[in-house]
Amino acid sequence: MITPQIKLLQQRDFGKKINTTFDFARQNFKPLLAALAFIAGPSALLSGVAQGVFQSNMLDLPRSMGMRENFTLYFSTGYLIVLVFSMLTSFLSFSVVVAYITLYEKGEYTITPAMVWQKIAENLVTGLTAAVVSFLLTILATLVLVLPGIYVAVCLQLFLFGIIREGLSATDALKRSYALVKTDWWATFGLLLVMSVVSAVLSFVFQIPLYIVTMLNTLGLSGELASLKPIMVFSSVLSIVGSTLVQGLIWISLGFQYFNLVEKVDRTGLWADVEQLGNPDHF
Repeated sequence: MITPQIKLLQQRDFGKKINTTFDFARQNFKPLLAALAFIAGPSALLSGVAQGVFQSNMLDLPRSMGMRENFTLYFSTGYLIVLVFSMLTSFLSFSVVVAYITLYEKGEYTITPAMVWQKIAENLVTGLTAAVVSFLLTILATLVLVLPGIYVAVCLQLFLFGIIREGLSATDALKRSYALVKTDWWATFGLLLVMSVVSAVLSFVFQIPLYIVTMLNTLGLSGELASLKPIMVFSSVLSIVGSTLVQGLIWISLGFQYFNLVEKVDRTGLWADVEQLGNPDHF
């Protein structure tokens, strides 16, 4: 028996968006998890390795080093690599969810990682361009004041839906995201905040080994550093990969907020229902 599809283009209140997020995740658990693992997984793996190597290298540093010397490490090539892979992983995981939801909306009942990747690849350059512009705009706004930075960051969260679902250019997708979110900024911010907390709580189980290793080192109970480094790398990989998979819940919730705002602004779903009233198959 085929499970009825969840209607996407519909206005929902705050609680329903969260409930529907988990309903969608349960309904599409296996195919969506497979797409995330195949497409965002390799980047998450490299991100975890890079972070693990960076953290294990820090274990070699003398404990006598001051805060200033430790701080300079975050401007090193090693940390830059960690940042690049982390941002790429986040971009790919968000792209996977947006592409999956777009295919789901079209009535695809069997969605494979290959189908999702094809959708992403068609819009990869545009998506990356918009992501870079969004990042720079957020940084510039933050340099003015922190609050404008938060406002801009939230307003630009939906640009990938404009690119992958609506076929817009990078500039138009950013404008579209801003126009939609500004109609209900607080609801979008609140949804992001709540789902980020939920994601952090669910991700904690994947981060336990990393916390244990870090704590042992802090207390000076780690023993030989050479034996601790592989454990640090493995723990970082587990933490990043697990968190990436759980992070999909945030992107799904943003999807329902996107459709909620589109319906609120454009009334596309309402007009589609009106047009179907004269169709005998509608009854």
